[in-house]
Amino acid sequence: MSKSNFSVQEMELLFNLVEKYKQIINCKITNAVFNKKKKEVWNSLTTDFNAASLCKRSRQHLQNKFKNMKKESKKRSSDKVEMLKTGEGTPNLLSTSLDEGLAAMCALIEPLLCRFDCDHEYETAVSSGTQGKM
Repeated sequence: MSKSNFSVQEMELLFNLVEKYKQIINCKITNAVFNKKKKEVWNSLTTDFNAASLCKRSRQHLQNKFKNMKKESKKRSSDKVEMLKTGEGTPNLLSTSLDEGLAAMCALIEPLLCRFDCDHEYETAVSSGTQGKM
């Protein structure tokens, strides 16, 4: 038998717990040290979540749910932007505090710079404030 769907309260609890550990969870570095640290954080987060929730969830289940919450939030945001760009009507601008929090958390994630990337010079110039001098 599968677990029940996440309630709004459970999603808010998950978001609030992830918010405490966002610097580690959202870190893009994937070496053995950071992967171990992320696993420890998710284990701690799972313990905290299960202590506060009636429905017990596994670490993997919580990780997948958070990943899906971020994905859904990004999709809703891009749909709103696209509707405004194309003039296809007024998007539903009512968003929950959870949507706003996820959007803000996703905006804080910075990609790793790669000198082999096609826009490396542009990113370097923008971050150093010399974009007009290239």
